[in-house]
Amino acid sequence: MFDASAERNAVTSPVDPERAPDPAAVRRHPVLFRAVRRRRNPRLRRSDITVTDERAVRRAVKAASLGNTMEWFGFGIYAYLAGTIGRVFFPSGNETAPLLSSFATFAVAFLVRPLGGMVFGPRPTSPPRSSAAPPRWSSPP
Repeated sequence: MFDASAERNAVTSPVDPERAPDPAAVRRHPVLFRAVRRRRNPRLRRSDITVTDERAVRRAVKAASLGNTMEWFGFGIYAYLAGTIGRVFFPSGNETAPLLSSFATFAVAFLVRPLGGMVFGPRPTSPPRSSAAPPRWSSPP
């Protein structure tokens, strides 16, 4: 008879799935196989958890939300005024071409954002403090 619970609880080798233990052996020695499973997947300990300052997390979430809101507000205003921007900056005899040109500019700005994040993301937000200090060889005033 096939026991599905024993097969499900069996300890399988992550390296070689063909070396799975015999379901009959799992039924005969459940404590042994439970110990092996616990050793491979240990319980979470307090030292495994990183505790952050709740105020700092709230501040970071608020800052990120504000920046995201401002950015999407700007995109929304641009999309709302796309017809006017198209007529002013892309004059043409056709009514559709300026609107499409305006939306194409919007799409380029939207699609280039990840590239800007990859280029400018690793850079620090401000120069190091040592570069702002005067050189050591300068004489005091």
